[in-house]
Amino acid sequence: MQSLTIDGHEYETKLDYNFYNRLIEKTKNKDNATADGFSQLIAGLVDQDPDAIITFYQAAVVGKKRPTRADVEKTLAEMGVWDEKDPYGTVYKEIQNVGFLKLKINHLLHTLHEDITTSKAALEVVEETNDNSKEGKKSLAEAQNGVALAKKQYELTKKFLEQLGK
Repeated sequence: MQSLTIDGHEYETKLDYNFYNRLIEKTKNKDNATADGFSQLIAGLVDQDPDAIITFYQAAVVGKKRPTRADVEKTLAEMGVWDEKDPYGTVYKEIQNVGFLKLKINHLLHTLHEDITTSKAALEVVEETNDNSKEGKKSLAEAQNGVALAKKQYELTKKFLEQLGK
C-alpha cells in the first residue's frame, strides 16, 4: 500500500490489526451505530460509496497524527484514485491481501449466514405456536419474511463481495 503525501508531509499507511482497531474505535460506544466501523467500511465498498475509500485511507495512516478527511480526499483526487476503473475493487483487494482482515470479512459473511439459521429457528417457533388466528397468521408471515430477508441479504452481500474481488 502506498503512502499519502499531504501538504509535503508523507504519511505511512499500513493494513494490519491497528487499521482494523481504528475503524472499530470510530464506532465504539456510539448509540446509533448498528454495525462496527469495519463492517461499515465493507458495506460502503459494496454500496460503492466514495466515503468508504476516504475512510479506508484515513484509517490506514500509521501514527497518532492523522490527516483530515478533506485532506485525504484531496490527495486521492491528486493521485487519480477517483479516475480508476474500479477504486472500490482495488481497496477491497488490498483488504483481502491481509490475512486477519480477510478472516474478518469471512466472519462477516458467517454472521450473515447465521442470521438465516436464527430466522429459521424463529419461524419454527412461530409455526409451532400458531393458532391460525389473524394475529398468528400475521406473525407467521413476518417470520417467513424474516427468513427470506436474511437469505437475500447474505446472498447479495456474498455476490457483491465476489464481484469486488474480481
